[in-house]
Amino acid sequence: MPSDDCKARFLRVKAAFEADNFKMLTVTDPETGKELPYFERNGSIACAAEHLGKRSPAAKLPKVAYYVEGSNYLMGYFIGLMAEPRVSQMAVQYADNVIFDFLDLEGFVKDDSPLAVKIKDLIIEIVYKYSQAMIRDVPYEYVDELKGMLEGCFAANPSTKVTWDRLWALNYGIDCLIAHIYTGQIFKDSKIKPHKMRVPVFCNSFMLGSPGAEPGSSFFGRDFMFPTAEVFQDVACLIIHRPEPLEGVPRKALVSQTAPGIIGSVVAMNEAGLGIGIEMLPSAYCNPERPGFNALGLNRDVAEYCSDAAAGAERVAATQRGVSWIYAIADKGEKACILETGRKPAKGEAFPYLEYVTEYYRKFLPAVAELEALRKAHGNPDPDRGTMPRWKGYSYPLELIELYNPGLFQAYNRNFKDRLFDKLRGIGGCLIKLVSKKYANFKAFLADVWKILTTWARWDKCDSSETGFYPKAPDDYILPGPYYFAPQRETRSDLVIGTNHFVSPEMRLVSMTDWLELIEGDEFVDSQWRYDALNSFVLEALAAGNGKVDFDKAWVLVDFLDPVRSPKYSFYYRRDNPKPPEEIVVHGSVNLLELKTLRIRSLWGYYGDEAVTINLKRYL
Repeated sequence: MPSDDCKARFLRVKAAFEADNFKMLTVTDPETGKELPYFERNGSIACAAEHLGKRSPAAKLPKVAYYVEGSNYLMGYFIGLMAEPRVSQMAVQYADNVIFDFLDLEGFVKDDSPLAVKIKDLIIEIVYKYSQAMIRDVPYEYVDELKGMLEGCFAANPSTKVTWDRLWALNYGIDCLIAHIYTGQIFKDSKIKPHKMRVPVFCNSFMLGSPGAEPGSSFFGRDFMFPTAEVFQDVACLIIHRPEPLEGVPRKALVSQTAPGIIGSVVAMNEAGLGIGIEMLPSAYCNPERPGFNALGLNRDVAEYCSDAAAGAERVAATQRGVSWIYAIADKGEKACILETGRKPAKGEAFPYLEYVTEYYRKFLPAVAELEALRKAHGNPDPDRGTMPRWKGYSYPLELIELYNPGLFQAYNRNFKDRLFDKLRGIGGCLIKLVSKKYANFKAFLADVWKILTTWARWDKCDSSETGFYPKAPDDYILPGPYYFAPQRETRSDLVIGTNHFVSPEMRLVSMTDWLELIEGDEFVDSQWRYDALNSFVLEALAAGNGKVDFDKAWVLVDFLDPVRSPKYSFYYRRDNPKPPEEIVVHGSVNLLELKTLRIRSLWGYYGDEAVTINLKRYL
């Protein structure tokens, strides 16, 4: 901890919060019941502040940020003391409800049919029971932090509903669940059909350095689109962590966008100017028997220990992972990559190029030797412990698209049985929306059904150029599911973009499975469209700004789906949504990091809320 005393540190933190448009909150001493300006334990302090910005009429709670210091146990304890009601909401309502966002039928939670009960029981068992075995791969300091949080919750409220099982499931149960959903074996063994499952994969990110970023800036934009379960939008927060050294190893101060109860980070930025975030990515390259340490927890871990993007990518590759994710990593030195990952393979295990590909499609794909030769010819790195990085300047082998995509599109259209099943599933989704009164009128319902029946994969409508699109709209269903090579749009040396699909050919192959095709459905189109649209939007902004983008324009770019302000694509959240735009929930959070000045702007809650800004340097 810094050498100045606790009171002096509190006054500095208080001034920083006030400069960032917050007012300080008092905290309650659990032993005396007295209201205090801050907590102090073992030479470390913690405090909380409420943001004074505008809130949507739909907002139920004010936005709060927390400052915590010390050991992991103590930081967890402080959060439990200060935020027990919010931790409880996340560990109980959120943890119970969010898992059913992975089911395709609305109202499924209330369905008491034998099949529904079977699926719900299996999912709860995975999230609350199977996830407990993950403790062997979670660094012990984060286990200690959860123990401290539980103790803090009980100190603040002896009748708290927070339990160890619930805290653990909240932090690690989703990884365990999606490892099983992505691979599907446990559901196949239980004779549960894939059309009963879905994967809510919606995330966007971009990293822009010089010359495109205004002088003195390195932008990291992150739109984390994830189910809120009617809880996250009201209790999410920013937490400033100042961890003490661990076993003599110094750790970095950081600001984390998260929610009380979750010790990981949706997005994190540390004092060294490193930023990291994740995007969901369904693939078969997972290990449900050992889901490992991934996602939000690994984001936080990288931010605590790493000074630059290269070190961050190495730490992810070295970690015992078991679930496929995309990690977006950038630093103030303008190094940036989209790190596409699967499970960490056993030592000496070869990369599974065609192992997971649906057999029907293998004959339409290149041989492994050709893939390896192309990678070498383009100067790209070999797969590294189940990861493939797309650094700025990555050279995509366009030969694969030109030689193989036409045949893959044609093969997809000829595989009629699967296409018919997909169409029936899509029509079933339209019927659910009709019954739920989500269509403006019956004509709109018929239009959707007609589009599904008359739409097939169309290679002739795909443009693979830098400014091109494959689908020109998120409901333009012209792609052959996962069975195509996705183009990399970025050719500039200062730009990297990612959404929810693998781009590197190696990792692309591990998503080409019939199970994923059925559980992800139309999301393949949506992910490709968001990637193409964000790329187009960035290039348009650079052209309009004489080749430069400033902080406010970068914010518009990462928040390009905002239904209130965005000049493009605002219809994305307005489709079939009767609420005023200002009252539409932000699905997760939108964040912009400026890595040189250490500024984060974060929006969660509702689109009518004012975004929160933290200038990390002020707190250090």
